[in-house]
Amino acid sequence: MVALVVVVVIAIVGVSLLTDDSSGTTTTTEDPDLDRPRRDLRSALVDDDRDEVTEIVDDNPDLLDDATTAAVGDVTSVDLDREGLAFLTIDTTADEGFRVTATASGSPEIGGLVLDPSDEVVGAVGEVVEPTQDGEDVVLIFSRDGDRGGVDVSVGRVDSESLALADEVDGSIDAAGGVVEYEADLDEDTRYSVELDGADASVTVLDPDGTQLETSPSAQGLQFDAPTGGRYSIQVAGTGDATPSFTLTVTPIDDFTITNLTDGSVTSSGFGYTYNSAEEADTLFGRFRVEVREGVTIRVTSTPDATLDSGLTLVVGGTEEEAVNDAGPGEPESIEFTADQYSRLEFRSEALNSMPGMITITVERVG
Repeated sequence: MVALVVVVVIAIVGVSLLTDDSSGTTTTTEDPDLDRPRRDLRSALVDDDRDEVTEIVDDNPDLLDDATTAAVGDVTSVDLDREGLAFLTIDTTADEGFRVTATASGSPEIGGLVLDPSDEVVGAVGEVVEPTQDGEDVVLIFSRDGDRGGVDVSVGRVDSESLALADEVDGSIDAAGGVVEYEADLDEDTRYSVELDGADASVTVLDPDGTQLETSPSAQGLQFDAPTGGRYSIQVAGTGDATPSFTLTVTPIDDFTITNLTDGSVTSSGFGYTYNSAEEADTLFGRFRVEVREGVTIRVTSTPDATLDSGLTLVVGGTEEEAVNDAGPGEPESIEFTADQYSRLEFRSEALNSMPGMITITVERVG
């Protein structure tokens, strides 16, 4: 009789252990029939297979039955389910941008995609999403390694402003996940510097088609080349759930700059050296520095008066790299240089015959 009682007690305890679920609240249904779709969905999310994500959600609408409701401007806490997933829904308005950020407690590495009302992927966690229609968007949060844990999901508004080049503007992120988006008209094939001053802020540059060109995860600023002319987006966001203040400046970077090291008047395109006598023509030469940004090819040309013969020499790091002097009186001499990195060059222009006159220097970008 005693033995029987012991067996019964053990059986009851065993059932209790099997049925107790004290692991915490989840945000998606634990219906066993959805185990396979959940596993397939997380696999597609990890692989960033967006077509497969859309297909799985379309074929299994019950996956979202227990999705948590979130709101733009708020932070919502959710728990990952046993597959490392959590789903949220957001009521969105066409042309009112938002950005989702997700911060996990513990070790899970978090990712996520945003689906529009037709279940098409329209963005990822950390990106600005610009809805094209009113409706309910879905945020699919996932753990890359399948771990469970709590996640704080921020849905921040996007505030848009125009930006004038070289102007220093002050801004702030008012709520977690928020973004301030500056729009600027930029020129084709021009390099720009973005200076961002402020802790806990990041900056991202998008071209006129919305393609990301460059991003800096911290307030270090960046440089980028504008491949086409048009209206670009410079987005400043807080890192994590930070709400920083910042200062932003966007400035074009010159293809090259000229510094005259002797006499003559320098402009952006040309300047001259004058030899007033035969003696000066014999003893004097012009020196000027050209600083060239990476990826630019310049042509430097020395053009003398009709009776004057000129020579042109390129010096790099104190070493003569190239010299031209065979064109004859009145004929220009040219040297081209391609900068595979930022380069600081020195050029020397001189009169080769004892004739007074003027040598005009021009510097132009040719590639």
